[in-house]
Amino acid sequence: MDDLEAWKTEDHKHFDWTNVERIKKFGLNTVLKCFSEAIVDAIGREEDIESALSYITTIISYYSNNLYKDDRADIISVTLNCLEYLSDYTPDNHYLTDIWAKVFNLLINEKLFYYKDLERLSNLNDDQIDCITTVVCKAAIDSQDESVIENELLKLSFFRASKKLLLEKYAKLSGK
Repeated sequence: MDDLEAWKTEDHKHFDWTNVERIKKFGLNTVLKCFSEAIVDAIGREEDIESALSYITTIISYYSNNLYKDDRADIISVTLNCLEYLSDYTPDNHYLTDIWAKVFNLLINEKLFYYKDLERLSNLNDDQIDCITTVVCKAAIDSQDESVIENELLKLSFFRASKKLLLEKYAKLSGK
């Protein structure tokens, strides 16, 4: 998605949405999947995170009001798949957990994903669990809602099974 690179430098009011419209024909989930693939190379510095976030926020905010139930299910599936394989890319780019934490919050705020959807994850290795826990902890910190840990995450079997990891990672990342 060259659009992500163009977004960094162009005036957003005059941005050419042709490629997004073309991809969107296959569903917002396809846009999210393409975005996830593009950020592997496009996020190389901390400054790139906010630009990429504004790009995907603009797209999701625009399209999220006109989605069907099946669209949401597809977005959940793509999100889980992206989170599942994120650990394959984070050794080379630690900014990916930062951007995914923000995208995770965006999807939750737009009601396209719920914490309980994480329950669908299964058969993960330790690196995958660690990476997903990092993303979710960073998302909880970014949301500035400390109750998320107790009221949402620790109620999920996914995190009850790795409660110690979740609490230690949250404490470390939040500085508490």
